[in-house]
Amino acid sequence: QSIIDTRYVGSRLPLYALTYWLKIEKAREAQRVWQMADGWMRQRDEDTADDVLKARNGLAKLPWEGEYCALGPHVTMKIRSLATILSSDWYHDEHIDLFMAHIAEQVRHDPVLARTVIIAGLGFPTVLASPARRKQSRLVHNYTAAFKTGGSERLLFPAHVNENHWVAIEVNFQKREIAYGQFRATTDANDTDIYIY
Repeated sequence: QSIIDTRYVGSRLPLYALTYWLKIEKAREAQRVWQMADGWMRQRDEDTADDVLKARNGLAKLPWEGEYCALGPHVTMKIRSLATILSSDWYHDEHIDLFMAHIAEQVRHDPVLARTVIIAGLGFPTVLASPARRKQSRLVHNYTAAFKTGGSERLLFPAHVNENHWVAIEVNFQKREIAYGQFRATTDANDTDIYIY
């Protein structure tokens, strides 16, 4: 059996040509993502030239596809998703979990914060959204124990709002407050609204 390409008289292609075409299309899409990231980096100003050069050199060592272990063996990310960090594409859950793991790692290395702050990834708000899962969740059980007996005071986690916007949430058990912050669309990177309840 073979595939006939009507554009060429007498052409007969083996059936594995379909698999080949699908793989080529995936590679082409991955290449497009990487080219977009590279173009985004080229547009940065001179103040970030050294960082851009380091990032481009690092990216050049990675394959187009596959998994990347970031921040240790427990945090993996698709390499294609890693490239989209360096673009104007929307962030998705893989990105947010990577960022939260990075923040958690920084907190673990600070002796004061390590005792008082817990950084939760996306698994936590996902469990909170489901009453049935909440009761059986080991994650919720461990966090509850940390706040009741372990001296932890603050819990920080991300939440996805209206399916198009990420916000940071802080639960401060010592002050009995819940706060969330969101960036406003301005040119000032520090322009954040904080709401406390």
